[in-house]
Parts: sequence; structure tokens; C-alpha cells
Amino acid sequence: MRASRSVEGSMKPAVGSISAEECDELLRTFEHGWFRLEAREGYAIGEERPEFERFLAGSPQPPSEVIWWAKWLDQATALARQGKTISRVRVIPDDGPTDYQRWLIWAGPWYASAGVDIRYPHPQPRPVAQPAAR
Repeated sequence: MRASRSVEGSMKPAVGSISAEECDELLRTFEHGWFRLEAREGYAIGEERPEFERFLAGSPQPPSEVIWWAKWLDQATALARQGKTISRVRVIPDDGPTDYQRWLIWAGPWYASAGVDIRYPHPQPRPVAQPAAR
């Protein structure tokens, strides 16, 4: 979700994707609450790749011990101490989480400790076809 400034200067949501730079800017400048809807099954990995591969190999390193991840957790903690909220909703496909999503779920306790509220909506029940009348 993209935020745009109105004439009065307040932030109003707008639909669309934002770049990593825009996301970082919003994190530096938001006043009350920051929300992110994560509906993709995976994202560009980049600097995350070594940690993701460790997770897949069964020997993940705690996020608090990974420099880039610890930096993010420290930033989230500082924002929470300022009374700001960071919220995410992560949508899981009907057939279950991808490996990337499993990794993020595994890291959930560290995000929660930093004050990040992450929600996973329950999938809607699928309609069940009624048997044909005999």
C-alpha cells in the first residue's frame, strides 16, 4: 500500500506497490502506525539469501544474531518505544506456506519481541459441492 500526502499534509493510503527505498522512507517518517499487506508468496531475497538458505538446510541463525536483521529489529523496537505501531498481514496460499513464508513464520517470535504485530488471516472455507440427488 502506498501512502500519499494530501494538501493538508496528512498521509492517506493509496493502493499500489512501493520500492524498498519508498518503504524505508515511510518507516523513517510515519507518525502513528505503519501497515504492510504481504500477499506475495515470496519476495526478492538479496541480502537475505544466506540466512534463508541456512533455514532451508535446517540450521537457521536467530534474527537477533544477523546484522541486517538485528538492525531492523532494533529499529522496530525503537519505534514501538515511541508509541508507534508496525503491523503486517501476511496472506498464506490455500495450499500452505511457501518455504519463504515458513521462514518468516519461524522468525515471528523475534518480530513480536520487537513490537511488530503480524497477523495471518484464516483462509475462507472452500465451498463443498453437494452430492447429486439420487
